[in-house]
Amino acid sequence: MTHESSHDVSDTDILDAMRGHVAVIDSKGIILRTNATWRAFALANGARDLQGMDVGTNYFAVIKKAAQHGDIIAHETIIALNGVLRGVLPSFMLEYPCMTREGERWFLMHVSPLQNLQGAVIVHTDITPMKEAETRLLDDVSRKHAEVELRARFVSMASHEFRTPLASIMTATELILRYRERMPPERIDEQLHKIIAQVKHMNHLIDDMLLYGKTQTGRLEYRPERTDVAAYTRAIVDDMRALDNGTHVMELSCAEQLGELLLDPVLWRVVLNNLVSNALKFSLPNSRISIRLYDESGVLVLEVTDEGIGIPNEELPRVFEAFYRASNHGGVLGTGLGLAIVKHAVELHHGTITVSSQLGAGTSIVVKLPIVR
Repeated sequence: MTHESSHDVSDTDILDAMRGHVAVIDSKGIILRTNATWRAFALANGARDLQGMDVGTNYFAVIKKAAQHGDIIAHETIIALNGVLRGVLPSFMLEYPCMTREGERWFLMHVSPLQNLQGAVIVHTDITPMKEAETRLLDDVSRKHAEVELRARFVSMASHEFRTPLASIMTATELILRYRERMPPERIDEQLHKIIAQVKHMNHLIDDMLLYGKTQTGRLEYRPERTDVAAYTRAIVDDMRALDNGTHVMELSCAEQLGELLLDPVLWRVVLNNLVSNALKFSLPNSRISIRLYDESGVLVLEVTDEGIGIPNEELPRVFEAFYRASNHGGVLGTGLGLAIVKHAVELHHGTITVSSQLGAGTSIVVKLPIVR
């Protein structure tokens, strides 16, 4: 029995696997390659037989047509795209609305040059869920000053967090497209794994934004079920231990006599995933992560303790604020939404959550829920 290895994957397969609408253009703006998502979108939105939107088309002509109808964003795009192709700009990103047959959608356009300015890679990513989450957040924030501040923080965070994975995807894709004939199989595998890792990271970011949006609009539902909480907790921690791949020492202690309790299994997974993943992210390799679950006088207690970098004492009161990240996060990727989401999930169970920490020595977070059978 034989298996096709990843280095047998074609350039077309790689482009088609990307979720965004991707096109490669030459230095004059002529479209050289497109992926399946690009072509499907064009066909679904009126480009008959892909006329004007596929290989051989001058992409500038497509944008100029929109500019002639008074589209200000199109004018901005023409200037920026010329700047990238001439080497004046290293790259550029632009959010824009687009009317489709499904209604208005929001896209993030990212353009990066090919090596030696021989062209550029253009990626349009549908960020409508993120924009909808942003809108819901803004609708719930008090007017004037608070609204402006929250919007600025959200846009800044989203732009920063998406830029890094998009840049990595662009770089890896360009390397494979241009040098695959000279690259050893293991090097191609390495670039493909980078693409997969960054796509997963972007999905996680979007999930956090959507989940937080639900907490702010009252749409995060509490659906309790009778759950063997010890067994379920072990299963979740086992999944995270597998993902950690032995980098840390994860210790789990569950009181077996807990039995079946009434709680929301979806929200319980959200709580555990966020608390344990934070402990992993901010702890050195080979350090210990302790997860304890037990009954304390009719109260279900979950303790997650690490030996990580800790949190400055003066910042502890703010750790459950949306978008807040401790000043010593050291560039570790994140949205600043995880603990805000956890707090909301705990409160839906009529529980409490507290945090204690010592800078440089670790953090302990304790969740307490009333036991309901």
